[in-house]
Amino acid sequence: MAYENVDVEKAKKAINDCLNSINHRQTSAMLSDLKGNSNWTASSKDTYLEAVDTLVNVRYKDLVDYLNKSLENLNNIEQVQKLQAQSKDSDTKLTGKRNELDIANKKYNAMEDKNSTEARQLKNKIDTIKSEMSNLQNSISSNTNDIASIQSKIEI
Repeated sequence: MAYENVDVEKAKKAINDCLNSINHRQTSAMLSDLKGNSNWTASSKDTYLEAVDTLVNVRYKDLVDYLNKSLENLNNIEQVQKLQAQSKDSDTKLTGKRNELDIANKKYNAMEDKNSTEARQLKNKIDTIKSEMSNLQNSISSNTNDIASIQSKIEI
């Protein structure tokens, strides 16, 4: 799945604005006032109170749960975006290391005296480049596994 285009910060702000606009204190106070109001005694009062109670205790709760789950999904999407960026950076570095290794190997192979100090230093450099490449490949692989694990937690 492509999460690169999701603006996580804007989405989080919008969801938090929604959560903040659900004011349980006001609706609970209104409900209490209506329950305590003896001026309205018709049967429609009970129907209205039941509807408001359902709204506050069921619908609002479901909405809050959904919005909180959406925030969790956005946090996971943000993690995926960071891991994808790290992998892309590591892949760019890996390409550079491959080029560096090719050049070093060509120089080493062109040397006549493989036992010279210069040849040994170049061989050490080649080994270092290979080690760095291995670390980059491991990082990419680890990020790929982490991304798959995180993506499995995202509910759409």
